[in-house]
Amino acid sequence: MDIKKPVLLVVSFGTSHEETCKKNIGAIEEALQRAFPNYEVRRAFTAKAIIEKLRGQGVRVDSVREALDRLVNEGVREVVIQPTHVMPGTEYDMMAEDARAFYGRFDRLAIGKALLTDESDFDEMQRIIGDMCREFDDPDTAAVFMGHGTVHNANIGYAKLQRRINAAGHENIFIGTVEAMPTVHYIRALIRLGNYKRVVLTPLMIVAGNHALNDMAGDGEDSWKRIFEEDGFKVECRLAGLGECESVRRLIVRHAALAMTE
Repeated sequence: MDIKKPVLLVVSFGTSHEETCKKNIGAIEEALQRAFPNYEVRRAFTAKAIIEKLRGQGVRVDSVREALDRLVNEGVREVVIQPTHVMPGTEYDMMAEDARAFYGRFDRLAIGKALLTDESDFDEMQRIIGDMCREFDDPDTAAVFMGHGTVHNANIGYAKLQRRINAAGHENIFIGTVEAMPTVHYIRALIRLGNYKRVVLTPLMIVAGNHALNDMAGDGEDSWKRIFEEDGFKVECRLAGLGECESVRRLIVRHAALAMTE
């Protein structure tokens, strides 16, 4: 009898940008495959618009339900789902709901945590961000991280992370969001209170996709880059997603390992 390998289904929000997908989501998947060679790593996205856009380009990426249905039909008996979502918000909840519909159809189906879930995750991310900002830890520079933001109560995680960062002594690091609080204008007001001359913008997202390219680093009048330039700051944009950071990948690997043992 052909015994199927257990599958590690890596679930991401997704991106239609091929290069940033490879550098971030692909890098995470590769790290997970190296860590767990006895598992077959598969991919699924949660963003329906991105899935449809990719299919229009001739690239097929499954939704969570499609991926799980495919695994059932292939006779796979054990599945571990590891998300790459930063917060356990709406997309995470939708993923978990889709997965629950398949309980009982596998011998084992486990779901890993989002990147920032437990208190220890926030402590680790504070250290990671501190390391990322080490090269411009000077009184003239404000480091601003752009999170996505959500109406979900998980959005409080951004404020929690900010408190951890400040408690560690990093007064020049600020976290804002595109679609919730804190807004860029709130962060702008805080930075105006300092004596900064330069603002470094970095996405607090797994991939440096549309939000990073347009809302953060674009030339539109509402882009964060434009907003800070109009205040007279020299602005530098770092277009690298969190998936490019080895420490972030290690944290996701730890989450997957925990899901495998629960």
